[in-house]
Amino acid sequence: MIDSAALRTITGAVFRANPDYEIVLIDRMPEEYRRQFQAEADKDPALHGVLWPTENKGLSPKTLCHETALLLHSLRQPGSLPAYVRTRLGSGCNQAIAELVLDGVLELATGPDAPFVSGPAAHGLIYQDEAIELGSGRISVLSREALRYGQLLRVDGVAELSSRLYAYNTIPITSAWRERLPTLAAVEDFLGVRGDAATSRSLERHWARLDEREGSEGWIMWRRREPRCAGTRWATVRQCKLYLSPSADALPRFWPVIVELFARCQVAAFKVGRDVSGLLRPDKIVAYPDSFEQLAALAATLQEHLQDCPAQGTPFTAGIDDAGLLSWGMDPPGEDRMPGSSLPESWRLWVTNRLAVALVTAKSAPGDIEPWQFALRRLSIEGVDIKTWAPARQVRDETRSI
Repeated sequence: MIDSAALRTITGAVFRANPDYEIVLIDRMPEEYRRQFQAEADKDPALHGVLWPTENKGLSPKTLCHETALLLHSLRQPGSLPAYVRTRLGSGCNQAIAELVLDGVLELATGPDAPFVSGPAAHGLIYQDEAIELGSGRISVLSREALRYGQLLRVDGVAELSSRLYAYNTIPITSAWRERLPTLAAVEDFLGVRGDAATSRSLERHWARLDEREGSEGWIMWRRREPRCAGTRWATVRQCKLYLSPSADALPRFWPVIVELFARCQVAAFKVGRDVSGLLRPDKIVAYPDSFEQLAALAATLQEHLQDCPAQGTPFTAGIDDAGLLSWGMDPPGEDRMPGSSLPESWRLWVTNRLAVALVTAKSAPGDIEPWQFALRRLSIEGVDIKTWAPARQVRDETRSI
């Protein structure tokens, strides 16, 4: 991971607010745009408004808080960082300002005759001269391939690009797959949820199946029958998750084994795709352990018993085995939602949203680094180890048992 030590000290530079943005209060926006941001504004009293591009230069709208708005107002004319910013941000000042420059919110100049730059053009001024250290496992390779693919795409907007990154390595839905899995009942028969007596008994004995309103749209989900720890609620706890990515053809053979191992390891909950598209996506099975320690134990057990299972591989997750069958992630903090979205983000969506923003920024303002590499480095500041794709925060400290 690239940490704060890999950043040059830029706090002594001259800065200005990017003149290609203007601050627009949400209640002053046209109705068709205001609806996109109003839900977030209703929930977050610190939200000041939206940075809106003044020209069509490939910039994306960004929400901003009161403090960022005050900083931008103070830097409408070029100048040094205000003293209150240094005091307020303390030891994190250099990194916070670097993020604003990389995202094109602020521009910097290193001298009186130097041009103001931001985004990829500021890359060499912000980062130390270090090579990007890349992982070698199957999932690391898939993730880089997805980024290079995203760099070449011509799509409208960050949301569409994020969606394409998220879906990378999905198996195409052919007519043969549609005929094989046309209904939920066909999916259940394919998995042995109904037809395999042993699997059905194990599911019924250990877990309660959630209906579609209780679970997640697009998934069949089961939750452990035993009482959970007192005082916890499923939706409010930051959750470790284990991704299983067997090839779709291998599911009928290995699904009963997976269910039995989930029962043996007392998995709190798990889900599997409920239709043909859900079973062809890479992250087709997601398990929710009670803790990070249980996740590690569960992964070790699955590795031992699934050595012959062919893998598909889930990009933008932290790989556990070289083949890409098992990987993990962690639900991001709720306050880290993408601007304009009131919906919670999964780990993978949180990652692809931020990569998409960085790719769009890099493609609209080329610098001395390829867009996919710029996206990696920008993500590293967000707390992702770009060599392993693991959350770089102290997971054991931040993830409570549930």
